[in-house]
Amino acid sequence: MSNPLISSLPGVLAVCTALIAFALWGAKKPVLRKLGPALICILGALILSNIRVIPLSHSVYDFMSGHIINLSIAILLLDTDLRKIRQLSFQPFAAMLIACAVVCVVTIIGGLGFARGIGPDGWKVAGMFVGTYTGGSANLNAIAVGLEASPSIVGGANAADYIVYTPFIILIMWAGSSLGGLVKWNKFWPHSVSDADLKAEGGDKYLTAKEWSVVDIALLVSIGFTIYGVSYFLGNAITDLNPGALGTLRATFRILVLTTLSILLAQTKFIKNIRGKGDLGLYLSLFYLVQVGAQIDLVEFMNSAPSMLILCIIAVIGSLLVHLLICRVFKIKWQYVLLSMQAAIGSQSSAAALAAASGWETLVSVGILLGVFGNAVGNYIGFAVAYAVKALTGM
Repeated sequence: MSNPLISSLPGVLAVCTALIAFALWGAKKPVLRKLGPALICILGALILSNIRVIPLSHSVYDFMSGHIINLSIAILLLDTDLRKIRQLSFQPFAAMLIACAVVCVVTIIGGLGFARGIGPDGWKVAGMFVGTYTGGSANLNAIAVGLEASPSIVGGANAADYIVYTPFIILIMWAGSSLGGLVKWNKFWPHSVSDADLKAEGGDKYLTAKEWSVVDIALLVSIGFTIYGVSYFLGNAITDLNPGALGTLRATFRILVLTTLSILLAQTKFIKNIRGKGDLGLYLSLFYLVQVGAQIDLVEFMNSAPSMLILCIIAVIGSLLVHLLICRVFKIKWQYVLLSMQAAIGSQSSAAALAAASGWETLVSVGILLGVFGNAVGNYIGFAVAYAVKALTGM
């Protein structure tokens, strides 16, 4: 494979920031508006990395996925209005419960058909997929360790997950920013969260002209990093109490502490008076989506084991379709449906990014909470599904 055209740290940063600037500019143009800034960032970075303009792997991406996304989540959550959250129905949590149940059932059905084709560890793969598609990648790896899956199986499962998740997140990000403006969609799914309930109190729509100063930026970045630093320290301190039992939950504790601190501070008058929380949080969240796109290797489509890839496709696409059908029958508002699927199939970080990129200001914290719930139950139901597939297939 040829060396990338641009590989230096400042060069890669320049390309990433230019792509984000283009995405935000394009979001106001008639043609690109239909894609939305999130999708432009993912697709743009995917193209640039696969034609070797920028590398598929770089320390800049690690910084974005580890630190910048946590900063963006903290800042976005500083825009949380608990009074708005209390007005929400049980629907978002019902949608998440449906998502988890559907992933389990669909994966078991897929496992009956394709687990044996994967090999002796096929039943373990089913459990690993359920773990990652209700919680996240940490759940996949935790289940792999608990089931003593072979390195080749773990690598193949991660690769298949990586491949199938790519079109899924592209579809969901497009849907979040576009479905509300489609007349046919609104006729098919009239159950929707109103614009007034999606907008934070006293806030303005993202990407519109508004006044906020360098002092607001300085305060938000400082407070955001402080919250992240405290959550990082406390998350480590909690898991260090019992590393053997709690080690795999380190990231979960960090995000729980970060979420709690951010939401509590958001209720204070001082934080409410700081301007630009939504826009700055959205801007920073786009760095996360750029690194997602940049690290997608299209060549891996040709290298993944067919049976494992098919099982992964069934788990993701099958779950999405069944979830949509059930939620439509129960008249659950479509924003909650998309958010719950992104929180389950993706993560709390990508759910927050979906809400931010779609302009659902009041749902950023809801996406985080749904993702945290999925992460908490992912290991339990992942192990349960693995052993269910093993018993049903006689492996």
